[in-house]
Amino acid sequence: MHAFRAIPTSLGLTAAIGLAAAMLPGTASAASFPELAAKGYQISPMTKSRGGRAGWIMRGTRDSYFCVLVPGMVRAGNGYVSLSTSAYETPASKAVIDRVTGGAGLNLPQLADLKAGRVPPQKVGRCFFYR
Repeated sequence: MHAFRAIPTSLGLTAAIGLAAAMLPGTASAASFPELAAKGYQISPMTKSRGGRAGWIMRGTRDSYFCVLVPGMVRAGNGYVSLSTSAYETPASKAVIDRVTGGAGLNLPQLADLKAGRVPPQKVGRCFFYR
């Protein structure tokens, strides 16, 4: 106990924080969608994580990753919808789409394709290790 009294408080606090961080379990590993796709990982239909985030499970031979949906506008049949992070669909008008995308609404992916797992890389966010 006397040995710790000789250590300055700030140094002791720094050492304690470093020791605590070293004892914590490792952070979730992240990967990118293009990297996983290039390695041959299979993509599932759209699903939700335990926390309610929409995305896709990428399955490899030994491990799996959950890749989150990037929220934004998509085509739904002949109309448009805005997707939230939980895949909640809000109808949007053509005028709104043209204003938001600058008239590039035709390049938006189809909602049915996203739900089926046919996903363009720009609609996929980070991928986290999934067990």
